[in-house]
Amino acid sequence: MRTVTASVLGVTMLRRRRWPVWSLLCGLVVSYGLSSPDQPGAQGAAAKPRPAEACGADQPAAVNPAAALRLVPFPQQIQLGEGVFALNRPLTLSVPAKAAGLFGELLIAELRRAGLPAPQVVAAESRTPAFRLAAEAGAAVPALAGLPEKNLEAYILRVDQQAITASATSEAGLFYGLQILCQLIRANRRGDGVPCLTVRDWPALRWRCLQDDFTRGPSPRSSVLRLQVDLGANLKLNLFTYYMEHQFAHAKHPDIGPPDGSVTPEEMRDLVAYAKPRHMDILGNQQSFGHFGHILKH
Repeated sequence: MRTVTASVLGVTMLRRRRWPVWSLLCGLVVSYGLSSPDQPGAQGAAAKPRPAEACGADQPAAVNPAAALRLVPFPQQIQLGEGVFALNRPLTLSVPAKAAGLFGELLIAELRRAGLPAPQVVAAESRTPAFRLAAEAGAAVPALAGLPEKNLEAYILRVDQQAITASATSEAGLFYGLQILCQLIRANRRGDGVPCLTVRDWPALRWRCLQDDFTRGPSPRSSVLRLQVDLGANLKLNLFTYYMEHQFAHAKHPDIGPPDGSVTPEEMRDLVAYAKPRHMDILGNQQSFGHFGHILKH
């Protein structure tokens, strides 16, 4: 993904007292692609220069209509096609067995929010990570041409009037292709369909992180932690770190964490398991002695 800014943001802090979760996460998109692929810090080899018709975030809609699409973060390359893919008909989602449950859950939820019918979900293995959404079987998945060779999170999503197909260099890339499809359904529908187009996309940064400061208010419940993972994954972030100070239920030191406001090891293990298929790592954040007041007083 790519933005027009050149500054680098590796970690964005999330403070519940000052900013609502939804509005702040909208600002986290810059951590997916702050540098263009040929700048230092970009992952993998740079792709070939984009042709004029391959729209990026720096091209106004007057020059290329694809720039008007509401996609966050904006993909590296988009080429618009003719027509729409109709969603208001019986469809089948073919997806690798390992991802079928999660992919089906996310896509069905998105379609139901739009008042559209849920597709049938079937497991179908392929030589490379791929999925297809179609009324009839047989749509070929796109070849991985035009992507950086060494980028392990790159993907291609193709929408035509017969099928929506995606292929990727890894399971993570395929997951990000599904997230773009969900955004097309959520914010870019044309009637009961989505526009025909081809997306080629990859992140410019290897690590794209959000942080929750547990000490700025009540410790979050497990449901809130999962929501943060879901929102981060939707924006293609791949790391969640939590700033906890003393608000952790240490098994060997139970007096440190407040009994009504400590995250438990079991909750963290559950969160790691929840985040893994969403291709997000969980990283603990224990501070230095300057923040150890509540710990050292015991």
